Order: sequence, then structure tokens, then C-alpha cells
Amino acid sequence: MILARDQYEAVAKYRSDNPVVFDRIELAMVYCILNICDPLPEFEESSLSQYIEDIERNVEIQNERMTVIFSKFIQLKDRGMEMEAYSELIKYIGEIRSIFMLDMLVGVLGGCQFGSAA
Repeated sequence: MILARDQYEAVAKYRSDNPVVFDRIELAMVYCILNICDPLPEFEESSLSQYIEDIERNVEIQNERMTVIFSKFIQLKDRGMEMEAYSELIKYIGEIRSIFMLDMLVGVLGGCQFGSAA
């Protein structure tokens, strides 16, 4: 894993129904994890709801993209087409646009053994 538990928890915090307390440093960390803005905005408490929407939207988009990528990979791997599965995955490497997505990729690949049955 690339991300630490507290970093995942910070991202999840902004996706929950629980009230969020404004924290400029934590917002900057979450925005960096999701690679939302470069440069980062000057976070202001009055815009917290917009930041939460940005985070929710970006997590959803990134999760959806990774689901597509992993689905193709797993389908090929499950059919015993291991080399094709990894070749397909390589086609999508350029779509990894955040630490969040990269961590998902590392997690899935960490559970795969090259040369073994799925």
C-alpha cells in the first residue's frame, strides 16, 4: 500500500454523511491524494461544501475508471490469458492520475501472483 490508513480515513471522512469540521491542512492532503488541483486553492471555510463535492466527484470518477480497468484485467486473467491481462493493464497506466488510483492498482496487483492460476 502506498497510502497510510489515516490518509484513507481522511478521504473517507469527506465522503460520509457525518458533519465535517473545516481543516485546511487535511483538505490540502486529500486534494493532493486525489490530484484534484494544481495549484491547490486557498481553502476557505465558507467553501467547505464545494470542496466536499469536489472530493466526492473525484473519488467517484476515479473509482469508476479503476473498476473498468480492473474488470478487463480480471476477466482476461480468469480466462488464463495472463500475458494479455497485464498487456491490457499497461494500456491504461496513463489513466492513473492520482496517488489514490495508484494505490488501488498496487493493492490489486499485490494480490496477484504472476504465473499462477487466478
